[in-house]
Amino acid sequence: MRTVYRSDLAAAHRNLGNLLWSQGKTDQALIETTQALDILRQLVSDFPQRPAYQKILADTHNSLGSVLASHGKLEEAQTNYVTARELFQHLVDDHSDVIEYQQLLGITIGNLGWVSTELQDWSGARKLYEQAIPHLRKAHQANPKNNVCLRALGNQFQSLAETAIRLGDHAAAAEAASSMAETGRDRGQDCYYAACFLARCVPIAESDLPDANELGRALRQRYVQLVVEMLRTAVKYEGVRRLPNENEIFELLQQEPEVVRLLSNWPAR
Repeated sequence: MRTVYRSDLAAAHRNLGNLLWSQGKTDQALIETTQALDILRQLVSDFPQRPAYQKILADTHNSLGSVLASHGKLEEAQTNYVTARELFQHLVDDHSDVIEYQQLLGITIGNLGWVSTELQDWSGARKLYEQAIPHLRKAHQANPKNNVCLRALGNQFQSLAETAIRLGDHAAAAEAASSMAETGRDRGQDCYYAACFLARCVPIAESDLPDANELGRALRQRYVQLVVEMLRTAVKYEGVRRLPNENEIFELLQQEPEVVRLLSNWPAR
C-alpha cells in the first residue's frame, strides 16, 4: 500500500475513534484507535525522519489515553500519555522552531498531571503541571491568538491551584489562581474561579500563621483584597457559572463587607 494511503487510513481510524469516544462508545473507540496505532508505528519505523508521522503517532497515543481513562483504566492511560510525551519531547528537541510541538507537549504533560490527580498523587501532579506550563507559555507567547493554547494554559493554572491547595501550599495556589485569571480565555469565569481559590487559601494561611499574629493578619487581608478584586471583575460579565458550594467556600469571609456585598448583589445562581 502506498505510504500516503497508509497515513490516510491511520488518520481515518483515529478520527473515527475520536468520534466514537465523543459519543460514549468507548469499546468501539478503543478498537479504532488501536488500529490507527498499529499502522502509525509501522510508518514511523519505516520513515523515522518524517516528523509528521511521529506527531500523529503521539497524537494517537494521547487519544488512546483519553479513551482508556474514560474506561477507568488510569494506569494504561498513563502509559499512553507517557509515550506521547516522549514522542513530543523528541520533536521539540529536534525541531525547536516548531511552536505547535511545544503546545502539544504541554498539553500532554497536563494530561499526565490529570491522571496523577485521579490517582490522588498530588505531589506528582504538581510537578507535572509545573512542567507543562512553560511549554504552553512559550507557545502562547509565539501566538497570543491561539485559543486552544490559551485554554490549555488556563486549565493548567487552574489544576495547579487546586493541587497546591490539596497540598496545603496557599502561596503557590494564590499565584496559580492569579495567573489563571490573567491568562484565561474566559475572563469573567476565570476571575470567579480565582476568587474561589483565593478564598480557600485563607483557612490554610490561618493555620500556618494565626490571625492574632501580625503577619497572619496582613496575609489574610492580602487574600481578601485579591478576592475582592477578582469578584469585582467577575460580576461585570454575564453567564458566569457559580459553584454550588459557594457559601462554604466563602464562609470564613462572611465578616468582610465587600465580599458579602459582591456575592449578595450578583444575579441568582
